[in-house]
Amino acid sequence: AEADRMFLIDTSNIVKNYRFIMPLVKDSVEKRRSDIMQMNSLIYSMQLNQTMISLRSRPIFGLKVAHFLTPAGPDLFSVMGTMTIPLAPWAARGYRAQERAMGFRITAMQQEKQQMVNMTYQMIRSLSIEMNSEYQEIDTYTMKVIPAYKKSLEAYLLAYGQNTSSLPMVLMSYDNMQMAQMEYIEHLHALLKIQADYERQMQIR
Repeated sequence: AEADRMFLIDTSNIVKNYRFIMPLVKDSVEKRRSDIMQMNSLIYSMQLNQTMISLRSRPIFGLKVAHFLTPAGPDLFSVMGTMTIPLAPWAARGYRAQERAMGFRITAMQQEKQQMVNMTYQMIRSLSIEMNSEYQEIDTYTMKVIPAYKKSLEAYLLAYGQNTSSLPMVLMSYDNMQMAQMEYIEHLHALLKIQADYERQMQIR
């Protein structure tokens, strides 16, 4: 009957194999995280802005070449050089102040980025260690604990069928196997939670 059919959880497509995977260098974290890469782009943009401010405080040189055609005479060429300098002292001081302020913002942003890299790296490393521990627990239950209790139950059932064992012993063996299966499910649940956190931190899709 449908009510008596046993359903098993297929974990082959939800448990990923991240065994012993651990970022060895922090650069690997930085290249995976889109938020950190976005901060790198922002820092680079600020550095370009700082360079532009610095150039404004310096003389700007230009060169203009012109070519004129004359109907009756030789061709004429004109070369003109230009130079623009910030004459007002307060303008130069303003540019330098803006440049220093931008430098402080860049330094603060770089420190914030490094803190984010460090925190993410430590979190991923901790999650990797926890996952490897849960992998070992699940392997122990699937390959040793549950099969051992199953064999014990089968032995008690066989002995009970031959009137060499009692029903309480059979029930106790069955309870032990059920308890082991429940503990396996608890470890599986813990592994899936850690796996979800790990994938979120590593931005694995």
